[in-house]
Amino acid sequence: MAASDFTRRGSVVLLSSGLDSTVNLYEAREQSHVLLALTFNYGQRAAAREVERAAAIAAHAGVPHKWAAEATAAIADAASRGKPVIVVGGTGLYLRALRYGLVDAPASDDALRNRLLETERVGPGALHRRLLEVDPTAAAKIAPRDLVRLVRALEVFELTGTPISQLHQSQGELERMPMRVLVLDPPMDELTQRIGDRTEQM
Repeated sequence: MAASDFTRRGSVVLLSSGLDSTVNLYEAREQSHVLLALTFNYGQRAAAREVERAAAIAAHAGVPHKWAAEATAAIADAASRGKPVIVVGGTGLYLRALRYGLVDAPASDDALRNRLLETERVGPGALHRRLLEVDPTAAAKIAPRDLVRLVRALEVFELTGTPISQLHQSQGELERMPMRVLVLDPPMDELTQRIGDRTEQM
């Protein structure tokens, strides 16, 4: 897809291969948006499989699938022409990566992650206590049962000797492009009803 294609009705879907972003992709397609599916490899567990699934979903939907650098160029080109681009779907981390770029952190280490998870299995709460010792700033923001973020924070520290909170601080908060962020936060009873309705229709 050429960057100039976004001069029509462009949307970038942050496609993580999960249900939410997949639904967003198909809904945007049904509304005749010119689409680009964007996936980040941010060192997540099973990253290769996630990226592969995202590419397969995009191919099935007939939507081009690209990486962050390519999408950034396309968005910048559209903005220079005064054309709005709507970015939908994905996780908060995907949005942050698009706005600020990814922290320069090591790739995942499966052996280390397995050791950390075993430590938590043997002694529940051990990972959060360890993070409190080496990175209290990160520990204050991560729930004791949020194993995904706990493992990643400790993994980064073990591999680099640098707290992950320090890496985030060094990244700064300078947006790579001007962006207005809107969050849909419907009442819980309404959301529950809509989830139930969607389940019945599936």
